[in-house]
Amino acid sequence: MAASPALLLLETVYYTTESDLESLRKLVGANGEVLNQEIVFRILLTFLPESTEPSIYIGLLADLVAGNLSALDEADLPEWPGAQLKEEDARQRAQDLWLLPLYEPAAGYESSSDALTAFLLARAHRVEAETGSLVLVQQLVEPFGEHSLVLRRWLTSILLPLIRLEYEYHPLEVGAIVQAYSLPAFESLRQESGLRSLLEEIGGRASGAEAEVWVQDLRGIVAPWIFGEILRTDKDDQTSSGLGNGENSETTRTSKDLWNIVNDWLLRLAQKDFTHAIPIFLQWDGPQDMDSEARLDSPKLNVTEAWQNYLQTAMAMLYMKTPQLDSDPWPNYDAILQKVNSAVRPNEALPSIIALDMSVAVQRVDNQYLESISAIYIFPHELLDVANPLTRPNPQTVLLAFHILSSSYILSTIGEDVYPDTVLSLSLHGFEADQRTRMQKILHLLAVGSSKSDSTWLNIRQKILWLRDWTPEGQNSEWTRNGFFCRLSYKEIEVEILKALVTAARFKLVKDLYLDHRLETGPSNNQMRRAILDVMFRFYDNASNGNKTRGGIKKAADIVSTFRPYFPQSVEFAEASALIQATHALSFYALTLQHGVPFVPVNIRVHSNTLSLIDKALSQNAGSYTKLDDLLDIGRNFVKAGLVKSIDNKGLLHPQGESDLLLAVERHVIALAIGAALREGDFDTAYSYIVNRLSPSEHMPQNGESHISSSDNAVLWQAAYQAGRYQPKSAPELSNLRRLEQRMELLSQALLLAPPASLRDVLATWRECEEEVNASLAEESEEEERWNEKGDRHLPGGFTSDDVVPTPHQPRNAARRAMDEETPMGLFEVARGAASAFSKSAFPLRGQAAGTSAPARTIAPDLSGEKEEQGGNEQGERVRKRDMVSSMVTGGLASGIGWVIGAPGNRPE
Repeated sequence: MAASPALLLLETVYYTTESDLESLRKLVGANGEVLNQEIVFRILLTFLPESTEPSIYIGLLADLVAGNLSALDEADLPEWPGAQLKEEDARQRAQDLWLLPLYEPAAGYESSSDALTAFLLARAHRVEAETGSLVLVQQLVEPFGEHSLVLRRWLTSILLPLIRLEYEYHPLEVGAIVQAYSLPAFESLRQESGLRSLLEEIGGRASGAEAEVWVQDLRGIVAPWIFGEILRTDKDDQTSSGLGNGENSETTRTSKDLWNIVNDWLLRLAQKDFTHAIPIFLQWDGPQDMDSEARLDSPKLNVTEAWQNYLQTAMAMLYMKTPQLDSDPWPNYDAILQKVNSAVRPNEALPSIIALDMSVAVQRVDNQYLESISAIYIFPHELLDVANPLTRPNPQTVLLAFHILSSSYILSTIGEDVYPDTVLSLSLHGFEADQRTRMQKILHLLAVGSSKSDSTWLNIRQKILWLRDWTPEGQNSEWTRNGFFCRLSYKEIEVEILKALVTAARFKLVKDLYLDHRLETGPSNNQMRRAILDVMFRFYDNASNGNKTRGGIKKAADIVSTFRPYFPQSVEFAEASALIQATHALSFYALTLQHGVPFVPVNIRVHSNTLSLIDKALSQNAGSYTKLDDLLDIGRNFVKAGLVKSIDNKGLLHPQGESDLLLAVERHVIALAIGAALREGDFDTAYSYIVNRLSPSEHMPQNGESHISSSDNAVLWQAAYQAGRYQPKSAPELSNLRRLEQRMELLSQALLLAPPASLRDVLATWRECEEEVNASLAEESEEEERWNEKGDRHLPGGFTSDDVVPTPHQPRNAARRAMDEETPMGLFEVARGAASAFSKSAFPLRGQAAGTSAPARTIAPDLSGEKEEQGGNEQGERVRKRDMVSSMVTGGLASGIGWVIGAPGNRPE
């Protein structure tokens, strides 16, 4: 007897609950009219334990859908407990059964899907919810992957990416029981926010892993999910708008937005770890590179624009500052550029930036394209803009990137690490001064660094010239927008290279390149001369010691001696040579400037009064005044070096020629030495310098006219006056009268040359000396008289002093009584009278014969004090020293200045 539908339904539930799928199969096969597909699927969905192995019932599902269940003998079915139920009880229980629906709106699949698809999707969610096992879900759904489009898309874009994320690619650690995403949670990831969450999760799990792991995640997880999301968005739009099947603008926008999120994520990854991110880009081909299963439905989607955006991301990576340039990122840079070039210019090869032959020209970048690149396009937030001409992939952007990266690489090989974006900014938007400063810095560091051979310098020169306009040497043009130093002229660059070679002491190479064999496009003779002198003065100014046998002064001296023969008429080289000689001589003196600052050579060049340095050397080095010849050489070299503009801060010199200036400086240096000698108490040396070195006789007035300048005049009379008023200590070998005679001789010179305003001071000093002479003479006369009286009292032969007839003596002031000239009425007349008196009595300052122009010699005193000659004595007879001084003091002043200093007037004999 056939069972009622209620009993069949209850029996089916029983076998399902017991997982007796064999009996269920027989029952369904024998009662297919009552137990249709939907009823069976709902019973399986509701009562089949979720932990049941899918392999047990997937065959039943497949046969049920295919209609392959044949009627079997129900006698073979086991007895089930409800077989004896009454019909009413069975019907009541059947009505009380609650079966799960196949089509759940919240499940996210279409209600128009077939029953098997609906069952498998619903069953997958229940299995994952109850067991947490995605493996069971995979075993259930995967055999039916080709059953329907909905099921296949769900499998490839949801289930498989989730399984790879949780199990295959990043398995949970031992002891971990919680996975990041459940099946519903993963399905809930939608649009941009869902993709960002997924990328963040992947980034956390793959952190520190090799590039292969990241590429695997992008191919197997991210890309399939994006395509699934695009198709889901397309389906939602069609449902809401009623459009037929096909790609619409919303789908295109979604695709673009999602892939741009990935591109931005890759760019930020490169900013954090450039070395790690580049291999990811090189191994992954972007939107078109994904898991093979996911590509089954992707042909209908246009990935051309997404691929272009992906290449733009690669171009953007080239202009970031993230990589450490000392970590050798150049192979990665080159690999990126080659990959983009193969996509943009598939039929044109691009040279490697790390193996560039600078003698071979590369296609230049169009100037019009370069002018379209604004400075704002280099900002990081602008790099991925589709309107950015700098990164949007096309042949011109590839060529520009090649030249920029090549420049950056070449700069790194010569010791200057410059990021590509900096190279770009300086090349396209840098000012001439910016490019010049950068080039000078590069060449300076090369020159002062480790020693380099001539061949290395030739290679550096080739690189610098290539950087100017990105063309081989010999093909350069005067102006172009192409080049790292494009705003600098060819000659200017050659001048800077010349400076670097001179700085590095590559003198032979300088001669070979620039002096012996002139380049047609090389610098001019004047440019080379100025460049060499600039380097010389740089060494000079930075030197800390003036000795020319070491340090910066030695380098400066070597430069001058090497290149001066090539510029024989150069005044600057002659001045530089004299400057070095003066600096070397001055280096042997300890010298400290104000506030304890030690002297350095550059002080000579910047000092407003260079001769004052000699005065400082004299004051700070005891006994240095004795090295007068050395000091004179320093002064002369100061003049030859063009450093002397004035003797002091009071006025400028106006010499008729260099010889006059040299003479004036020599006299000034002698005067400084005289002052130093007096400060150290060496009157004899000061006196000797005045009478032997200053040579006043050749400057004496002739016919009332002076042949010396006011500056020389001041030097001479001030030196004489300074020494004349100095009161030296008595020396055992010299008498006090001899000292006074020397002082009065010096004062006479000062009186002859002093200006009228200073005559009173000189005359006052003269009077003091005269008083000292008178006192000394009186003392000597008293002593002599005492000696004579003592001798007279003891005459031989028995004579007494009364028997001796005294010899009358003319008073010593007879010369004063002989003064018959009228008293001068003015100070100038006093000086003229003094000059006349000195020429007759003190010393022969002029020729003896009237009308002769030959200068007379100044009295050169015998410092031993043993012998003296009287210049005005016609008979040449010997006179006593005291008589000579007395005559000089009394008779010499009688006709000129005696009345000023208190000498008596005319008296009767």
